[in-house]
Parts: sequence; structure tokens; C-alpha cells
Amino acid sequence: MRLNLGLNASRGPWSGRLELDHAARQDWVPAIDVATAGYCIVNLSLSRCFNLASTDTMWFLKLGNRGDTLAYSASAIQTVRDLAPLPDRSIKTGSRVAF
Repeated sequence: MRLNLGLNASRGPWSGRLELDHAARQDWVPAIDVATAGYCIVNLSLSRCFNLASTDTMWFLKLGNRGDTLAYSASAIQTVRDLAPLPDRSIKTGSRVAF
């Protein structure tokens, strides 16, 4: 079972998003596999829209896995799962220009 909840807010050119991604413990597995622990990951984002040289531009800042939670995908085979957990905390910034 997975649950993804998001809350968006905006005021003028600014907007933000709080996202919660929850996965329950996976106990229903084949005999050759092991159960996968559940996890809860929080993501945050902030953006601002403006005009730049007659183009619509958006600047954004994204913070992924805010709590630096160690999590594994239950849909991956165990060999890969142990070698490749879900991404750690990350920060991204950039801009999108529409012309």
C-alpha cells in the first residue's frame, strides 16, 4: 500500500508544495524474498513565476527526502534493492523558460 498526499499553496507569483510519500511495510513476498520496511518521505518545493525579456519564466527550488530517510523499493528484486536504496536528501534549483 502506498499513499501520496500533497498540499499546494500560492500567493501572487510564489507557490509552494509539501508532499508526503508513505509506503507500508511489504510482508506479502515470495519465499525466496524478504519483507521490506515501510517508509515516509517528505518533499518540499518553492517556485516563483516572472517575466524575463518578454518570456514566461519560472524559478524553482526542490528539497527531496527532507528527513534523509533510508528507504527501499519493494518492487525491486532483493539483489538490486540492497544495492540501490531510494535517493537520499537532495536539493535542486533551476528555471524554466517558455518562449
